[in-house]
Amino acid sequence: MRQMAKFPLEITFLVSGMPFDGDTLKTKSLGGSESAGYYMARAMAKLGNRVKVFSNIGHVQERDGVAYMPLSQWANFVAAVPSDVHVVQRLPEAMAQRISTKLNVLWCHDLAHRRSANIMRAAKWQTDLTVVLSEFQRQQYKDVVGYEDDELWVSRNGFDFAAQPPVSGFDGRDHDLFVYAARPERGLDRLLRDVFPRLLKLRPNAKLAICTYDNPVDHLAGFYAECDALAAQLPVTKLGALTKPQLYDLFSRAAAYLYPCPSTQATEFREISCIAAIEAQACGLPFLSFGGGALNETVAQVEMGGVSLTIADQDDELARMAANVATDAGLFDRIQEAGLAHVLPHYSWDTIAKEWDAKFREEIAKRNASPFTLAKHFYRLSEIEGAKIALEEVGQDDPQRPLADHLRATIAAEYAWMDDHDAMEDHYAENLGPETLADLQSRAEVFTTEVVSNSGEPRFHFLRDAIKAGGFKHVLDWGCGHGWSPLYLAAQCGVAVTGYDLDPGAVTWARDLRDKTLPDKGVLFFDDISKVRIALKDEKRPPVDCVVISEVLEHVVDPVDVLNMVETMVGPGVQVFITTPLGPWEYGGPNWVRKGKRCHIRYLLPTDFKEMVGHKAKFATGTIQMAHHVGTNDVLGFVIAQYVTGGAPAKCRDLVRLMRLQRPRQTLAVNVIAGPGAELTMRWMLDSVKMIADEIVIGDTGMSPAALAICHEYAESTDYLLKIIKAPKPLEDGFDAARNAVLDASVADWVLWIDTDERLVEPHETTKFLRQNNAAGYGMQQVHVAVDDTIKPDTPVRLFRRNSGNRFHGMVHEHPETDWNKGPGMVCILGGFPKLWHIGYQSNRVRSERFLRNRPLLLRDREKNPQRALGVFLDCRDNVLLMGEVLHRSGGQRVPEVIHYAERVVALADEFAAMGVTLQDIDPTGYKSEALRVLGRGIEVNLDIRINRDGVGDPISPNAIRFADEKELRAFMDRVVTGKIEPLSGPFW
Repeated sequence: MRQMAKFPLEITFLVSGMPFDGDTLKTKSLGGSESAGYYMARAMAKLGNRVKVFSNIGHVQERDGVAYMPLSQWANFVAAVPSDVHVVQRLPEAMAQRISTKLNVLWCHDLAHRRSANIMRAAKWQTDLTVVLSEFQRQQYKDVVGYEDDELWVSRNGFDFAAQPPVSGFDGRDHDLFVYAARPERGLDRLLRDVFPRLLKLRPNAKLAICTYDNPVDHLAGFYAECDALAAQLPVTKLGALTKPQLYDLFSRAAAYLYPCPSTQATEFREISCIAAIEAQACGLPFLSFGGGALNETVAQVEMGGVSLTIADQDDELARMAANVATDAGLFDRIQEAGLAHVLPHYSWDTIAKEWDAKFREEIAKRNASPFTLAKHFYRLSEIEGAKIALEEVGQDDPQRPLADHLRATIAAEYAWMDDHDAMEDHYAENLGPETLADLQSRAEVFTTEVVSNSGEPRFHFLRDAIKAGGFKHVLDWGCGHGWSPLYLAAQCGVAVTGYDLDPGAVTWARDLRDKTLPDKGVLFFDDISKVRIALKDEKRPPVDCVVISEVLEHVVDPVDVLNMVETMVGPGVQVFITTPLGPWEYGGPNWVRKGKRCHIRYLLPTDFKEMVGHKAKFATGTIQMAHHVGTNDVLGFVIAQYVTGGAPAKCRDLVRLMRLQRPRQTLAVNVIAGPGAELTMRWMLDSVKMIADEIVIGDTGMSPAALAICHEYAESTDYLLKIIKAPKPLEDGFDAARNAVLDASVADWVLWIDTDERLVEPHETTKFLRQNNAAGYGMQQVHVAVDDTIKPDTPVRLFRRNSGNRFHGMVHEHPETDWNKGPGMVCILGGFPKLWHIGYQSNRVRSERFLRNRPLLLRDREKNPQRALGVFLDCRDNVLLMGEVLHRSGGQRVPEVIHYAERVVALADEFAAMGVTLQDIDPTGYKSEALRVLGRGIEVNLDIRINRDGVGDPISPNAIRFADEKELRAFMDRVVTGKIEPLSGPFW
């Protein structure tokens, strides 16, 4: 695995609870999760990382190296700005939107609840790491949500030891002062009603200080009133919401912290990591509780003779513990020393941050370990320099070496000019300039004064607004192209503009366009640098005070040379504005698909500009989101950098960082088997997958020359590697044999299997799922088009991980499985796009022909693979269809053939039930019900089973099913009810 050097990480936190910024804790209290977000962000920044926190504030602030941003800006930011790590606190649903981040972390501060388990499961596809805060929480998430061990990473909450007060020993304490500093619903009612009155009997002068943070919830208003009434009858002081210094001062004076959790208001609540317990121990305050949950981990365990001195079982015992700690100096000291040793330094936020930093880098490195995947990622972004470096790391024995060789040859052919300035100029002069000029000249009448003076392009608007705000007088537009930008800026801002471009044809067009539209705006165009130098010395024009380098640096051999040359030309103190493309602008576009027309060779992001010119005065960088790429769904927009010339020259970007800090999407093999007649729909299918495939492997089972020609035509006009292999004939050897042959010829990370009579709808939605996660596959809707009927969509697992152990099983109606009846592993069912559009069942005649073709194969499959549960179900379904066909021919009469098929359906349904196999959307009960009706046996039952809790449960729909007898009905009801009740039952709802 590629080791990642110590570069600063761009880290984003989403903390959506109570509002806070860098100053909040100086004057207010926060909840545990918000406090954790505040301290962890600061600690990560102390390590040199660049940290942003989005919280419920309405302003922007920077403190202690952390930028605090309004929550309202979060969605646009994470979609458009490619940061390194994105930490979402407590909101798994935030993972639903596409996030431009290399590592997505879900930081969990709550118990897992069955009512929201599906929300957490739905977030898994884009969650790279789920951080829990204790071993208790880890096990609880496994039990309730179904997490695997490798999906969870155990961390912990912490304490800011810079704020630790002097620790007072027993003699420095008020032995009658006890503290409760948590939400009331964590156990305050039990403390006031059951524990503290008992303590008063043991220590009549005892007094209780209650403090909490200011975040009440409306539905607990009655409970709060009950606690207030209890407190009014006791020696209780309500201190309200304390700042951290005030809280720690209280902890330094008190005798013990009393925590009789859980409350009678929330009996199922368990602590997953109690920050108050950590803070109390760090202040030398004994923490006494009922234990349970993570308290046994968070609090130091102190025992005598096998009996805990800090964890009680009953109210009386907790009261006695508190009295003993307040009386016995030796006991107090022992508990205090154990608590201090437990939290220091293990619970220091700085220690925890170092662990997070190391873990983040380890996880990013894992996802950046494939050199070919990295090369293809760079290639799509037109980062050709990085792609060439990555390709050099692909070993001879790398399974994806064939893909790498194909990509290497493509780059050599398309970018031979990229390392030499003269070759670059020749490339533009010969391959791009004349064609663009001819196109513009053919549309010359379109370019009126009004057109060139206006634009809807966001980068133009940014430049216009920035130039106006700066009050600049003379703009040097370096790389002005065909003149639209200089003319627009002159018209909008009233500035003099000097434009330079190396393409003489472009400059000629620009001059003609100026003379036609804006002849009096003081705009000059040059294709000779020496003439630019002379023009800049013209005393009749104001000196250049602003430079625009817009959509230029991605084209040139050496961007740093360009920046330094321009700075030498204009001198110090001049404002520079740079824009470059954000996202794969050129990929798949007109210049991409035509040979020899590509022109982008670098992909420069805000991090690159920080390295190149971040040392310059007034440096700033950002992005503008504009659209999404139709082929990959990546965000398209512009990167913006600005600074003032002077000081040290521009520097090269760090190529080591470039190679290590990426998150390439994994590669995709499209698997197809194609035979006679495939040419009729081959284009239709290939056109839907050409932009997302890294390789297309076609099993030739009898393709015509026309079909083969179509395959090669598409491969020549796109970037995927085409492999055509001879595959077994499905109708002779089985569809599984043909598909496995194609699968064995594939080398990409993921496999999408599709037929020539299918089309992938919204294929760009596929790419977001091509990532390292725990999913073995994705089920997507297969929509069947029929002109004479409505067919319910299926959800087959059409996208699966190649190395997940899956093989195709079944001679017909084959499906990927790790073994017979085992399924493909952990599968996510996609509710939206992509979907498959299938035209193979267009009419009843076509469907009947398919049935007659497949039936003999199914019978052979049943004989060859009797253990296949899906085969039993399919045989049952076929017999229902045969039964229906005979009934139709006999005018509804129950002739012997009908009875035969009906009995066969009943027997197969029973065989399936005896197998005890559970398959997605597979249940022959309805088929058996239909057969029993025909046979005139059994009892008819209308079922309207409505099982729901808190809005969670199955959709409600009436069902009519016939059963053989009462016993079978009861067994069915038990099975259905148990299956529906179990996910909605048990603790932690």
